[in-house]
Amino acid sequence: YTTRPMRAGEQNGREHTFLSNAEYDQIRQEDIVAQTLFAGNRYCATKQQLDGADIYIVDKKGLEDVRKNYSGPMLAIYLDSSDKTRRERMARRGDAPEQIENRLENDRKVFQGVEEMCDIIINVDSLSPKALAGELITLAHNVDTQCHE
Repeated sequence: YTTRPMRAGEQNGREHTFLSNAEYDQIRQEDIVAQTLFAGNRYCATKQQLDGADIYIVDKKGLEDVRKNYSGPMLAIYLDSSDKTRRERMARRGDAPEQIENRLENDRKVFQGVEEMCDIIINVDSLSPKALAGELITLAHNVDTQCHE
């Protein structure tokens, strides 16, 4: 869930579930397993979302929260990419140059040390979104199969 406005091309329920602040406030606190604030926007994940998801994306704080508050099966995968690749992708989605540089600087701080918390690290610089999705789905399926054996 997020209070961030939708970007062009996004769909509610696909990238995020987009909520107003009033709607966000209606989420029961005991259901939230991870939450963060970024650029003035609120984000959270609930146990129900994680239970129903093959893949769920969080930042480092979110990963810390999920590990602490969620008891379901989980494989932490860090998608690593160079600043060059991230800069190009943010520019393609229409982010302003100042926003891009601020995001890169913020992420360097926020994600420091996250590699040690993850089970798998994938460098995505040369992967297309379709190839990455295939890899993640395969990994998610393998985790689900191992957890139900």
